[in-house]
Amino acid sequence: MSTFYRLGLIGYPLGHSNSPAIHAAFLGQFNLPGQYKLYADADLQKLLAAATTGGATMEALDGLNVTIPHKVSCAPYMHQLSDAARLAGAVNTIVIDREEGLVLSGHNTDIAGIKHTLRVTGKISPLSEQDELTGPAVLLGCGGAARAALVALADYGFTSFVLLVRSFDSAYAMLRDLDKAGFDPRLLQRITVISTNESDRLMKEMQLLGQASVFINATPLGQRAGDSVLPDWFRPLLHGFVRETLVFDMVYAREGLTPITRLAYELGFCKVADGREMLVEQARQAFKLWTGLLPSFQIGLKALDEALSA
Repeated sequence: MSTFYRLGLIGYPLGHSNSPAIHAAFLGQFNLPGQYKLYADADLQKLLAAATTGGATMEALDGLNVTIPHKVSCAPYMHQLSDAARLAGAVNTIVIDREEGLVLSGHNTDIAGIKHTLRVTGKISPLSEQDELTGPAVLLGCGGAARAALVALADYGFTSFVLLVRSFDSAYAMLRDLDKAGFDPRLLQRITVISTNESDRLMKEMQLLGQASVFINATPLGQRAGDSVLPDWFRPLLHGFVRETLVFDMVYAREGLTPITRLAYELGFCKVADGREMLVEQARQAFKLWTGLLPSFQIGLKALDEALSA
């Protein structure tokens, strides 16, 4: 890898990203020369070709982060996948190695970010540190972020899951992919899938859902500007959880609270997290993969907060 670190983020759209501020702070912590840029394009092959060989729009890079909509679709282009990325079927960090030919290594540091939020904000210890994890984990979504969340929850020690989705086809496709990747088949059998389009069934299942240890929104719900109205079924769903449930929204707002975290506080939940700490922790782990150095969490969080308030 070069002494000048050329790093970036690929996805589409990218106007909301604060990753450049976080990684600039990390580079500054270690006095490393480098840059972190945004490369927005819906054409994944075009992005990867330019990142690896250089082109008119970017120099050849040393490392990439990957976000929506490319997390799942970029995995087949990797020469190597970490166990976490293979299980999740999703990549959010790419290491580009040219020392012995071109090698693209795909990783998933979102999983580390999710575990960080479970422990720090949720005050939930992993199964390795306690006798059992009470209550199921409830997960909204079935995209790349949801796959990472499911892998993180299983690795953390959860053994019962409820998957809330719009499309059964997409949900079962995700579960088939997890099965092929080697996800524990016993855990796959303990995943209940419920469609958010079936509001009657959703409410009937509240006896199961209500005792959840954690609820995670792994969709872009509330991320877009002006996207402040939650679906009709969402408020009664959240109201049905016990107030000790961790409400974890992977989305974060540029100003104030997300629609989901605002509602959680309004309903009296005591453990509420948005995606900021997850973003910083996954960035720390990505930076370590690129440089071998693990930066300060607090430096990254400070940089993010300053970028959000600018």
